[in-house]
Amino acid sequence: MSVPLRKGRFLTEQDGSANVAIINETMAKTFWPREDPIGKRFKRGSSDSTSRWMTVIGVVGDMRRRGLERDAVSEFYVPEIEPSMELAIRTTTDPLGHVASVRHVIRSFDGTAVVGRVTTVEKHLEELGAARRFYTWLIAVFAGLGLVSRNAISFQLANVRVTILPQ
Repeated sequence: MSVPLRKGRFLTEQDGSANVAIINETMAKTFWPREDPIGKRFKRGSSDSTSRWMTVIGVVGDMRRRGLERDAVSEFYVPEIEPSMELAIRTTTDPLGHVASVRHVIRSFDGTAVVGRVTTVEKHLEELGAARRFYTWLIAVFAGLGLVSRNAISFQLANVRVTILPQ
């Protein structure tokens, strides 16, 4: 996915359970607008929360994980204790035709691995735009209803005028 590293470094295996984090540009601009965020500390929640303090070791570009039409939000990434992964595979043929072989390769490394949802980038982008398409359709329906009701009112007024004029 090529998320660009803007400052600092990425997480490594050596970070393990260390209290370090990578933040996105939006979080850096929000909490340290005119400062270098590398080395700064933060924790989730309010100042009296029991969450652990984390030290910023890197800043990455923003990702629009909540949808393409929404602004990026503050996000941070920490080393995972339980490994999990999202995998993107580029292919020149039908991507869903490779699902069985990819599952086989993953299970050959770890027989207990659970391969969850499998989808294409096109389908994922379509899902991200679904809300926008629905709202556009809804606006069109209400606009159409508005035009129909306006014309119905105009027609009734015209009829009233026609019946009034002969008297």
